[in-house]
Amino acid sequence: MTAPGPAPALDTLPLAELFERAASTDPAPGGGAVTALTARLGIALILKALRISVRGSDESERHAGIDSRLTALAAAFAADADADGRAFDDYVRAARLPRASEAEAAERSEALRRAAVAATEAALATLRHARDAYAASVEMEAAVKASIRADLVAGRELLKVARLVAVENAETNLRALKREEDRAPLLAALAAAADPAAFG
Repeated sequence: MTAPGPAPALDTLPLAELFERAASTDPAPGGGAVTALTARLGIALILKALRISVRGSDESERHAGIDSRLTALAAAFAADADADGRAFDDYVRAARLPRASEAEAAERSEALRRAAVAATEAALATLRHARDAYAASVEMEAAVKASIRADLVAGRELLKVARLVAVENAETNLRALKREEDRAPLLAALAAAADPAAFG
């Protein structure tokens, strides 16, 4: 029997399938993955606002760097979604490991620790990418035409939602970590990236 191949990237799924998977009782995709994909769409709206506003003008070349940064961040959000799903799946698998013996309990505990660290790192990556995308949107704001500004606003609001959910997920995952050597760097990273002032 052929072993199953890797799961398809979430951002390649048809929207109807993604909806059904998110609404299912399966562990993933959950809030972190769905939020990362939503933030990816937020960047799409910000890019639309920028590209329509500067199309055919001298502003186009001046804002090419911002366009490239936002495009790269959109790809990063897609990767964040998959990382979140993998980490959550790993955590659920770890929770189901046997713990009848001392050795089994230790193995299960270590698997849970690794999965919680990975899940926290996935949330922090989403948070950092949302912060950086919002900053890029501020840089280009003056170039956006009034007729398309609603798309810029919508994209920014989706990035703000990504921040809220990423912070919530990171804090939840951190509560599962008991070792100070695990918690300290993650808490520091959270504090550095979560400043609401960075989101307007």
